[in-house]
Amino acid sequence: MTTFTQIQKHWLKVGAASAVLIGIGLGSSGCKRKSAQDTQLQSTISNRLAADPALQGLNIQDHVKGGVATLTGTAQNYQQLQAAAQDAQVPGVSKILNQIATVSTPGAQAVNAGNQGSQANSQPVTARSSAPAPAVRWIRVPAGTSLMVRINQPLASNLAHAGETFSGKVERTVTVRGHRVIPSGALVQGVVVYAHSAGHFRGRSGLRLRLSQITVRGRAYAIQTSIWQKYTSARGKRSVIAIGGGAGLGALVGALAGGGKGAAIGGAIGAGTGTAVQGLTHPPEISLPAETGLQFQLARSIQIEQ
Repeated sequence: MTTFTQIQKHWLKVGAASAVLIGIGLGSSGCKRKSAQDTQLQSTISNRLAADPALQGLNIQDHVKGGVATLTGTAQNYQQLQAAAQDAQVPGVSKILNQIATVSTPGAQAVNAGNQGSQANSQPVTARSSAPAPAVRWIRVPAGTSLMVRINQPLASNLAHAGETFSGKVERTVTVRGHRVIPSGALVQGVVVYAHSAGHFRGRSGLRLRLSQITVRGRAYAIQTSIWQKYTSARGKRSVIAIGGGAGLGALVGALAGGGKGAAIGGAIGAGTGTAVQGLTHPPEISLPAETGLQFQLARSIQIEQ
């Protein structure tokens, strides 16, 4: 005969087993959610690395586990190593282990973007050679720094088009805290942002340019600068004056030839002549000969290797 105590013990065992199963289920569900989050974070970082212009041509891999992102691969310089670490700084990543090797600084310590103040989290970069390499020095050129440039080819508002590239050379050496960071003669590359030729009767011509790249001691750096721009005066008022002048001249000739009636006819003919002349004349354009000097300012700071 089953006693009440035996029944009570049986249900206690059943309850304990159920609690264990529920706990296991919750734990599995939590792991799945965490794994999915890591997968999403890894996909986001991979896309940012692939789209970064500073990392094109490099084989940099990322792996995310438990919110910790690990970066591996090889970079050409410290600037690219920093760019990869910044790309990995996405919401949800608790720490970044930057294990990317750099050819320029073998044996250097990799940057731990998640905890830069902690030396314990820094990972050594694999050395490419056993020979000691000289320390690489980087100098920051601040935003707002002026770049005086002379263009290598002519540019004109009626001949250039948006997206067209041009080249030039730095005219004046850029110095930062007594260091000659960008020497005169350094090559620059730019792009035409806007080019427009005015119509024959209305509008104005315009040309807008900016720099996109600078090469210092054989190394190219992507840059962002202010836009150099120039426009001609509006053409509408000038057209009215030219047409009106033609009409007045025609009226005068007509009056001398045939009185009032001749003045009316001459005025109509003169107006048409003024319009035709204005239509045939070329609108004013912005024309920059080769060796023209232009001034730009850095919109963002850059790090230059010395």
